[in-house]
Amino acid sequence: MAAADVAMWFAIMTKCGPHDKSVTLDLNTTFLTSARDDFLCRARVLKLGRRIAYGVAECMTPDGRPLTHHTITYIQPARSVAHAAPRG
Repeated sequence: MAAADVAMWFAIMTKCGPHDKSVTLDLNTTFLTSARDDFLCRARVLKLGRRIAYGVAECMTPDGRPLTHHTITYIQPARSVAHAAPRG
């Protein structure tokens, strides 16, 4: 789960830049089988909105056998009132 969360974070950083402050809002995991050795984890951003990013991640063995499937939602925290643009 940690690998999937980090992979998604990197995918969002690739699109939004290193100063993006998005944090995990929701992470759903389906464990398909156990990992006994090394594994790979790939994430893909499916929707990138102004505040919400939604994507999927999959962990697999080096030969491509699926281990886990994840759906992940990230949120951009609201700016504080002191830093928000003035209205009017």
